[in-house]
Amino acid sequence: MRMEPEYLPTPNQIIEECLAIRDSWSPAEKKRRWVRYSQELLDNHWLPPRIDTSMCTSRVRKEVSELTA
Repeated sequence: MRMEPEYLPTPNQIIEECLAIRDSWSPAEKKRRWVRYSQELLDNHWLPPRIDTSMCTSRVRKEVSELTA
């Protein structure tokens, strides 16, 4: 037996309700919920420089293997 939902909103009803909810947000809430805003916060954080040590490590391994051979 398949049960049908009591209420199934149309896509337009969903859009209208979402817009009504967003209209009630304060400017701070709109900024907080802005998708790109959170990425900008991450982008603006200072991170220490990253140094790729793979070349150095491979050279050291090569030198060690030649010395022990």
